[in-house]
Amino acid sequence: MRAVLLIIIVFGSLPFILREPYIGVLMWSWLSYMNPHRLAWSSIHFAEIVAVVTLAGILISREPKQIPWTSESVLLLMLTAWMFITTLFAQIPDLAWFKWDRVWKIMLFVFL
Repeated sequence: MRAVLLIIIVFGSLPFILREPYIGVLMWSWLSYMNPHRLAWSSIHFAEIVAVVTLAGILISREPKQIPWTSESVLLLMLTAWMFITTLFAQIPDLAWFKWDRVWKIMLFVFL
């Protein structure tokens, strides 16, 4: 029953996410922090589905698409670059690239 409710909530929100991409960022945050798919015993990657629809919504929206380059956002970008550089020189590259794959996706949505 929980899985059905979760599927209804996530897939029901997809049209709204296409129209208003900020809803997708909020939905992705909720799915990432709470992990409701684990509570519903579901193997569907809802956060990835919401992320793809959010990116599509951002591409087709007519809103201005600019990152406000404040000192904090520049520092966050520098931190992301530093994490990439340290991943290049990791002692156990397989584990480091696995973590980097998660980190860059999270940082992408931080900037969104």
